[in-house]
Amino acid sequence: MAKAPVVEEHDLRRMLKIAGVTGESPLRDVALLYVLYGTGLMLTEL
Repeated sequence: MAKAPVVEEHDLRRMLKIAGVTGESPLRDVALLYVLYGTGLMLTEL
């Protein structure tokens, strides 16, 4: 079974920065990224 890719800290910071300035609801998007990263959930588990 293949291992899931690991998100590096600099990649997470970049995703949070982009999510905070784009889209219809940037606060929601940033919060969702924090939840996914903080809990270790995968998209299929969400």
